[in-house]
Amino acid sequence: MDIRKAIEENNIEFLKQIQMFSKMIYSKEIKSILYFAIQKKVSLQMIEILIEKKANLNFVDETQKNLLHLAIINKTSLEIISILFENQISIHGKTDQNETVLHFACQNNSIEVINFLIEKGAEINAKTRLGETALHFACKFGSLEIIKLLIQKKAYFEAKTYGKKTLLHFACENNSYEIVKFLIDQGMDINAKTNQNETPLYFACQNPHYVEVMKLLIRKKADLNIKINKKEQNLLHFACKKKSLDLVQFLVSEKMDINSRTNLNKTIFHFACKNSSLEIIKFLIEKGVNIKAKNNKKQNALHFACQKNSLEVIKFLMEKGFSIDSRTHHYETALHNAAQNPSLEVVKFFIEKKLYVNEKTYGAISPLHLACQKNSSLEVIEYLIENGADLDSTAILGESVFDFAFKNKSPVEIVKKLIQKVEVSKMNKNRAESILNFILKHNSFDLLKTWVEKGGEIISSLSKKKKIPILHYSMKKRNSFQLVQYLIEKGADINAKNDKNQTTLHFACEYNPSLEIIQYLFEKGADINAKTATNETALHFACKSQSPVETLEFLFEKGLDVDAKAYYSKETPLHISIKSKNPQTIQFLLTNNANISILKKTDITYQFVTLFLQTYSFIVDLDNFLNSEDNFSDCQIESSDGFKFHVHNLILLTRFDHDNSILQNFLNLCQSKSKEVVQYILGFVYTGFPDFKLLKSKITQSGIKNSDSEKSYLSFELAKKEREREKNQKQLIHEFFEEMELDSKWIEAKKGRKGIIQDFHQLFQKESTKDFTIICSEEKEIKVHKLILILRSDLFKGMFLNVQDSSNQVHDYSGKSFETIQQLVYFFYHDKFDKTKITQQIIEEFEDVKDYYQLNENSIIDLFSKEF
Repeated sequence: MDIRKAIEENNIEFLKQIQMFSKMIYSKEIKSILYFAIQKKVSLQMIEILIEKKANLNFVDETQKNLLHLAIINKTSLEIISILFENQISIHGKTDQNETVLHFACQNNSIEVINFLIEKGAEINAKTRLGETALHFACKFGSLEIIKLLIQKKAYFEAKTYGKKTLLHFACENNSYEIVKFLIDQGMDINAKTNQNETPLYFACQNPHYVEVMKLLIRKKADLNIKINKKEQNLLHFACKKKSLDLVQFLVSEKMDINSRTNLNKTIFHFACKNSSLEIIKFLIEKGVNIKAKNNKKQNALHFACQKNSLEVIKFLMEKGFSIDSRTHHYETALHNAAQNPSLEVVKFFIEKKLYVNEKTYGAISPLHLACQKNSSLEVIEYLIENGADLDSTAILGESVFDFAFKNKSPVEIVKKLIQKVEVSKMNKNRAESILNFILKHNSFDLLKTWVEKGGEIISSLSKKKKIPILHYSMKKRNSFQLVQYLIEKGADINAKNDKNQTTLHFACEYNPSLEIIQYLFEKGADINAKTATNETALHFACKSQSPVETLEFLFEKGLDVDAKAYYSKETPLHISIKSKNPQTIQFLLTNNANISILKKTDITYQFVTLFLQTYSFIVDLDNFLNSEDNFSDCQIESSDGFKFHVHNLILLTRFDHDNSILQNFLNLCQSKSKEVVQYILGFVYTGFPDFKLLKSKITQSGIKNSDSEKSYLSFELAKKEREREKNQKQLIHEFFEEMELDSKWIEAKKGRKGIIQDFHQLFQKESTKDFTIICSEEKEIKVHKLILILRSDLFKGMFLNVQDSSNQVHDYSGKSFETIQQLVYFFYHDKFDKTKITQQIIEEFEDVKDYYQLNENSIIDLFSKEF
């Protein structure tokens, strides 16, 4: 039975049969068997069995939460929390945000857990990174009983966060009436301000259930003159916006000015009309509000009512004397406003009232222009067209209805509707080009088909700053195979060239390099051997992108030269692959005998080292090693200034250099010929714990001149910088190993770098070029060369070594036979082994986890058949 299933089913008998959980390696989904059990809310008895069987009690997740944090977050029973505490899981542990167990207990409103934690010594006034205490959390998550308990236990009542938020701010944000009342009764400052000048009343406004708390604060003399946002809206604006008649009436009774304005001169009445609240509108009129007021844009209440399309409000305002012909300072009518919204009945109302459908603003913008730009309703657009809206009208800058439609949030269907309504054959070329540009940009085959069926032409080239052949543009937009095929069937020139002599095939290889498209272009007559003005081939362009290997193989099979050089840059596809940082393409080219001598003529650059050596040395140099005896000498690389260093060191150095700086400083040191300093820097890369004083001393002792010393000292500064980035480094290493398909559990082991550090550090100091040996448990030996590569293809996630993980929990594999390990190591590099013998050994020796790993004769042979 699978361990996960046993836990989920509370199968205690199955778990009792497992000798020790510390030996188990779990999946990526299950990083801690105890945490998995806590998540599944298992019984106390099962937790006790897991602890008895040495399940890892020191687990912390990626945010530094320990099992006690996680148990409380998952609302585990007090009995389980107690047993975790008794097994030495720290009650004082903090997350990466400095949250404690008490913070999470307050978040979950668990009073018995809070009592337990306080009795066991949890720090009651501990602060998070934002300065929040447990008492802040209690106010934020709403439990008056817990607040009273914490205050009784001497929690600091006047505590403020680093942003100066008080308990009352949190309570108002949470909209807890009883907590707000309690805090006010206890004397908390009702007008306290945060660093952003926000009062508790401001936070109450942000909550959807705000009325009662706001009323309480106002009765207790909270300052009514606060502005709730940068537009200088006040509480009455807010109440109208929220359509709260109750709150509006209350604020008016508190003598708030019903004619107050925002910084753009929008009134309370404008807000009420815009939000279609007829009851509030009538109430404000009864109280004498100025209904004729206009804002800075000369918009009146009728214009605002049209923005939300409440026909009831619009009719009411017209009864109150508002003119249907009123204009804003842009000369917009009510129909311009209504056309921007999806209510067909309002648009119909104004058309029936004889508002001119083609009325234009000072910018020559019609209602149809605005409907195409801002409306999501095809019904409104169609109704305007049916009632005489001019499809050919243009705004003052020459923009058509299509140009406005292109700006819509959901433009494709609107553009399709317009194409169906216009006479495409009479359209000028510029407009036709803009529509085709839009179609390809949105990769819409349906729209393209509609365009052609209506008589639209497939124009040979599109204008941007200069003419672009339509198929080139299609490839840049990564259009679907169906759309590309349709363009070609309708006459698009497959061999059209731009001013650089680039063809459709070149663009396809760079931007849209699927084998299906490349093959189709070739079958339709694309010149596979076409070269640009600078002599670049399709293979050059394929190496610029993440082209699939099958595409590269197709081009290679058609005779393209892997060593073709561009005229001026002299770059081959291999140069371009290295610049593009694409190991897969580099590997393909090297496998197909690309000329590497051209690279050796250049200085050693970052791109050369990180990409060429990551691939070439594994593929070529170490390929020689795999076929040689164990005393194979390590390959040495010589820089342009004659400084020699080993492939071992360089391969591993590049794996931890995420911003080029380590390697650049390393090369500067190479130029200084200070081998001792170089070795020390290499040692730092793997240990991460340099002795700064010793490093500075070695740089000084090396006798480097001032100019070179400055370069070398950068390495000392880099060491400090890397040390400060220690937390980020672990994630970067994880990402790199995932990218290179390496086993992440190796990186987790020994906090990322400790497992083989000592041996590697000795390697850097050795003059010998012979491979260095690592001693495993029971005197088992594995060579460094092989260990580097074994990380790339470790099927059983660390079975080879005695691994100590980040929690100092030992996973002991010493019980596995040395013969099995030798067989597997040999297999990884030679692919020659006795399948029957090794299969049987694996099944026998991994009996306790064979179900979990699904090990059987067929599955193991299937794994061995994979290429690494």
